Amino acid sequence: MRGDGAAVAFCFLFALLPVVVATMPPIMDFPNHLARIWLMAGGADRAPLDAVYGIDLAKAGANVGVDLAAAALAHALPIFAVSKVLVALAFLAPPLGGALLSRALIGRFHPLQLAFLTLAWSTTAIAGFVNFQISLGLALVFAALQAGRLDRGAASFALHLTFSTILLFVHPLGLAFYTLIILALLFGAEFDRRPLRPGLAAALFFAAATPVALSHFIWRTDARSPWPFWGDAANIVDPVHILTILLSPILSYNLTADLITTLPVVALIVYALVARQANLHAGLALAAGALFALSPLAPDAIGDGSWLPQRFPIMAALMLLAALEPRAEPEGRLVWAALAPPVLGRALWIGWIWLARQNDVAGLMEAMRAMSPGASLITLQQEAADWRAAPVGRFMIGSPNGVRATGRHLGALATIEAQAFVPTLFSVPGQHALVVRPPWRERAVQASSIPYPSQLGTNLAGDPYLKDWRLQFDYVLVLNADLLASSDFDPNVRAGLEPIADRGFARLYRVVKPTILN
Repeated sequence: MRGDGAAVAFCFLFALLPVVVATMPPIMDFPNHLARIWLMAGGADRAPLDAVYGIDLAKAGANVGVDLAAAALAHALPIFAVSKVLVALAFLAPPLGGALLSRALIGRFHPLQLAFLTLAWSTTAIAGFVNFQISLGLALVFAALQAGRLDRGAASFALHLTFSTILLFVHPLGLAFYTLIILALLFGAEFDRRPLRPGLAAALFFAAATPVALSHFIWRTDARSPWPFWGDAANIVDPVHILTILLSPILSYNLTADLITTLPVVALIVYALVARQANLHAGLALAAGALFALSPLAPDAIGDGSWLPQRFPIMAALMLLAALEPRAEPEGRLVWAALAPPVLGRALWIGWIWLARQNDVAGLMEAMRAMSPGASLITLQQEAADWRAAPVGRFMIGSPNGVRATGRHLGALATIEAQAFVPTLFSVPGQHALVVRPPWRERAVQASSIPYPSQLGTNLAGDPYLKDWRLQFDYVLVLNADLLASSDFDPNVRAGLEPIADRGFARLYRVVKPTILN
């Protein structure tokens, strides 16, 4: 048993390899979050950015927990060291929390717990949903701590209330996940046991609802009304769309590599269940099945929370693996031999991609050195003619309605590297504490998918700052600039751009101000 624990610990440490080798990995939203954390850690208090950005914690509400902890850590560590801590937690906290919950339920470490690492490199992790990912890990750890004390009355309720409050201010879906796990544990491990205990379930709901209710009185937010939004109705019956959603726990950068490194793990688990070498915890298995079934029907967004169909399957997969309860283990060494190669191979493959993409980041940083401090910058992403021709890691494959460029928010690093105004930093009311001060506020947006060069100068609803770009901005940065483009700048727009740095992946232009005649 000690050997199994040491082996599980070694594999989790090995999975840190990609984090160690990459300063800024290809994780879509992460650079934007990091820039905000740097501003919260003191960047917004120093000139010239003190006239551009501010921090208002009363505006944030939920989602502020990770920002506050990371900003505090940034007072002691360089910001890119903090970024490694955040990336490690975002990718490894959910599988580690799952392994700990499994350990709490079966009373020991087991080779099958290595399977949790196949879920480290999921769609939501590659998308850079840092708060969400960390909240899943915390929910699983908290559930592991509660697993043996569900009947302990007031003490159990006090822990539920504490854990629920923490999770709410990390990410509300983490709180929902924790509540669902505890309900599944209350249901029990076997289908023929007594039904869910109403008193304990009511106490759990009260503990979860209390911090949510209090937050409405404590936090002042102007968040968008939390109404659900469904996208294209055809997606509900589109098999490719449904399959993409259900595979989101394992989809990262390349479908073939994702399947090669995860199908052996799935096959081993199926074999263990068929051969009766493992059982399923009834409550957790039912909850996981319900989440998988409902995921394709979930709204695309509720209020400002998006990608909901892609978020539920990772919750379901974590619960399903936690539901595995090994029986006799005469073939433990064979399990290790079967699981270790695909799991560790997947970590090596991700590490290779992240290391290769550091050349893109190095080129970006070099291009940014040509900017004058305190300038204003528009970031654009090249509209690739064929994303498959791009170097691996440039695009993620599990996003809604097609692929997304993983580096599209790298321009946010100009806030850190050049103390520049970037109009697309996340500042969503109810989620983020970042405030853009006037007059900069009029040329900023709360969130953006990052427009294409062909959209510069147009009246784009989601990014209205593009219309008067020559008057309001000093530089234009194009990312993925080395890819063959399906569209380009309008000729009149290009006449107002002076190329000053071309580093392959990143191309920087100085805006030529229009001549004003008296």
